[in-house]
Amino acid sequence: MGESLGAAVAVQLAARAPVGAVVLESPFTAAVDLAAEFYPWAPVQLLMRDRFRSRDLMAAIDAPLLVLHGERDKVISYLHGRALFRLAREPKTFLSLGPVGHEALSEPATWTAGADFLDGLFPP
Repeated sequence: MGESLGAAVAVQLAARAPVGAVVLESPFTAAVDLAAEFYPWAPVQLLMRDRFRSRDLMAAIDAPLLVLHGERDKVISYLHGRALFRLAREPKTFLSLGPVGHEALSEPATWTAGADFLDGLFPP
């Protein structure tokens, strides 16, 4: 489970080792993609050492996946979450958090959505 930058770490771990499930909240395709959006004038491809290219690892994840993303996230565009979701293997679920921003990551409703997904996979 990972949110925002932590989603990139979760993708890297899940792509390398077997996991039971993956939950990503407001993930991005790659840190270098995000940096290029925020700093279009800077040569981020040359400057960034840690690029966190989740887009290159999604197909390697062999576990049920849930991607959650707010439609008005100004920190990490909703389009990043949708793009990662398209690259993932089945079984996968995308859940829009509605017209909310990055602050939705700290909302109990977001945590509940992730917990409900996991409960459905691993009932008590």
